[in-house]
Amino acid sequence: MPESIKIGPIEAVRKFVEGFNNGDVELAQAACAHQISIIDDFPPYGWQGGGAMTGWFRDLARMSTEHGMSDPWVTLREPLQVEMTDRKAYMVVPIDVGWLQNGARAERTGFMTIVLWEEAEGWRISACAWTWN
Repeated sequence: MPESIKIGPIEAVRKFVEGFNNGDVELAQAACAHQISIIDDFPPYGWQGGGAMTGWFRDLARMSTEHGMSDPWVTLREPLQVEMTDRKAYMVVPIDVGWLQNGARAERTGFMTIVLWEEAEGWRISACAWTWN
């Protein structure tokens, strides 16, 4: 992985995943642009705007409770694709996702497809789509 990726956009993605893994909405939000779009496989399937991150976390928690899921985690793999311009980046990152399903460990693999913008404070996620194998 080029050094510019290690210290640039991927750091925002790592920060987001750290917040996710620790249930820290504020840390995950700090990795994101103020206006963000999120696509995921549970209703309402898309979140957009300034409250998208907190809305996604809230809806994920509700869906998890309804389906007996708890303690989610994500592990990032090496990016499969990285495209960068001066202040924008596009990444496809393979992920392993796990959780407890009624107390038993469950796992799946997939991808995070991410668009990032470089802002004055550093790189921030502006869009993220979760897809599964």
